[in-house]
Amino acid sequence: MERNPLHDLTKDELISLILEMREQMAELVRRNNEQSKQIAEQARRIEELEKRNPTPRLDEAYSMRAEEKRRADAAQNGKPRRKKQKSKRRGRISTAQKLAEATMHEDIWPAPHRLEDCRLKYSRPVWRIINGRAVLVAYHIYAGPDGRVPQIPGPVVATLHCGPIARQSHR
Repeated sequence: MERNPLHDLTKDELISLILEMREQMAELVRRNNEQSKQIAEQARRIEELEKRNPTPRLDEAYSMRAEEKRRADAAQNGKPRRKKQKSKRRGRISTAQKLAEATMHEDIWPAPHRLEDCRLKYSRPVWRIINGRAVLVAYHIYAGPDGRVPQIPGPVVATLHCGPIARQSHR
């Protein structure tokens, strides 16, 4: 059997050690009781707060948009809301439709050539202010026999200009 350091203690030393341990144990029991009381008090406070301010459970989704809709519905006193009318125009208008809606058509070709010698390169619808009114003008651009293409006249961002142009207007 191994020897324990407590075996070497005298009877008085053992008694004093037991008394010291008894005091430590009494202190630990007192601390344990205090902490148990604090835990019980905190649990009681939490329970009281939950009763006073319960977390609201909504049947409906909550968002600003949903709240605005609820308020609008309440303001109408249950009357059906008028539905928003859909716009007739949806999406992009094709170039062909714009050309069909144009109020003016102009042929443009390089000046040193005749219109009969040129070939149609492309048509471009452009909004113009004419006599204080917005007018959709369809420019039909013709390339010369040498392949040069004139620019559309007016306030369009200028790139390379191939020289003087000839214009013929149709109404």
